[in-house]
Order: sequence, then structure tokens, then C-alpha cells
Amino acid sequence: TQKAGTTAAFNTDNVTKEEIDNGVKYVFNALPQNADDISSLLEVYPLRDNHNTVALFMVSLVRYIENTDDGLAMIDVLKGPQLLSDTDKAFIKERFSDKKYLPKAYFEGAEPENNYEPENPWTIIIYDDPVEAPEGYSYVNVKTSGADNPRRICLRIKDDNHYLWEYNGVFLSIRLPAEEDPWL
Repeated sequence: TQKAGTTAAFNTDNVTKEEIDNGVKYVFNALPQNADDISSLLEVYPLRDNHNTVALFMVSLVRYIENTDDGLAMIDVLKGPQLLSDTDKAFIKERFSDKKYLPKAYFEGAEPENNYEPENPWTIIIYDDPVEAPEGYSYVNVKTSGADNPRRICLRIKDDNHYLWEYNGVFLSIRLPAEEDPWL
């Protein structure tokens, strides 16, 4: 039995990973809810693989919309030795203030026409970037049906781990969801 005030460890069997052409596909039957869940997933999907870092970052953004504190704590786990600054936190808050749909827009099945509601189970593809990153860094891309171009995420490598470094591209505007588009 579980003691009051504690949470059960995240069942890592809820996530599968498959290498595909030009990237890696992750399927989440359940989404992590807090930093402990991310830590559990890192035991199976370590930061040595930059795709893992970004997949977990993207689900952390989904959680951020539901619970800001949990989402920020999850992102901090992926940031490594340099945690989110107050400026980073303010940036994320500002970007999501009127775009609560944005994190979900990167998952399979999410389209402007369905107000960016992803298919269940939640599936995301992290694409390889054709551009070679400078030494000590790595690049991967995420795509959304709401934009014509993929969004690059840069990771900084330390001790063979790929930590979240530059990720502002995922916060860029995309096509409005149907329910918010006055032209539809």
C-alpha cells in the first residue's frame, strides 16, 4: 500500500520508443506529472540520447499548462546544472498566456482544425537535425501541423548527457486553432 502524502513511481512501461527514419517516435500511454516521474523515465530513457531529453521536455510543457510548478520542476530536471532562471520562467509564462494549445500542437494528430487535440496515446516524433551542431552541442527538431518549418532545439552536452539549452523555437506562433480563428 501507499502511504498518505507519497506518490507511486511512474510506470515507465507507459512509454515506448521506436527509432524511425530521420528520428525517434515516443508513445505515451500516460504522461508524466512531476519531476519524480521524469527522473523515473530517465532511468529507462537517459539524457545520453538527445531525443529523450526533447521528448521529455515536450511532455513537461504539456504538464506546465495543467500545473505550472510541476511543469517547471520537470523542465529543471532536463536543464542539468543550470536551472531555469526567473527570466526563463517569465518567458514561458508570457508565451503560454494566450496559447495554452501550443504544447499539444507538437503531438501526432494535433491540427488547427481539431484545436490541436492530439491522438491518444500521445505520440511525438523527435527528428534528427541535418545541420551539425558546434562541438559540445546537439540539435534536434520537432514539428507541428501549425507551422511550415520544424522547430530546432539545441542541447548542451556535459558528461555525455544532453541537457536542454536553447528551446525558444517551440514557443513561436503557429496557426490559430479553429475555435480561435476568426477567418474560419
